[in-house]
Amino acid sequence: MPRKFFDKYLPTEKKIRKYKILKIFGETLYQKGLWDTSRKTIILSIFISLFIALQPIPFQMIIVSFLAIVFKFNLPISLLMVWITNPLTMPIIYYIEYNIGSFFLKNNTINRDFSIEFINNNFFDIATQLYIGSFIFGIIVSLIISIIFNYYWKKNE
Repeated sequence: MPRKFFDKYLPTEKKIRKYKILKIFGETLYQKGLWDTSRKTIILSIFISLFIALQPIPFQMIIVSFLAIVFKFNLPISLLMVWITNPLTMPIIYYIEYNIGSFFLKNNTINRDFSIEFINNNFFDIATQLYIGSFIFGIIVSLIISIIFNYYWKKNE
């Protein structure tokens, strides 16, 4: 059932080859794993791309595309998953990650007088807490979503 769904909506290598503009990427874009809709490639793409999406780093789509080519997992699913963090969801996600980092480091530098000067004076502490929290949150959320999706896939085969 899940594979039929993905086969119905995701492009295939055959369809992608029709677009002449994509020839600039050479044969790299046409690797079988990038368009495969097997359980393994879909779950791997969900895990890796969700982890990358939850990190406060720029160029997430480029990073996920590179990783999909290297590790041969589903490229379209990966690019879609990265958009979980978007301008509407980023503040909420980063706030949660910051609080997780603060909890693990037992340090909370945010106070009521939040200002540019405060950020400049405490930038390293804020960034450390955010990145520690984002790593922990990314691993946990990616793992849970991958396990749930794997269970759902097996149950509906």
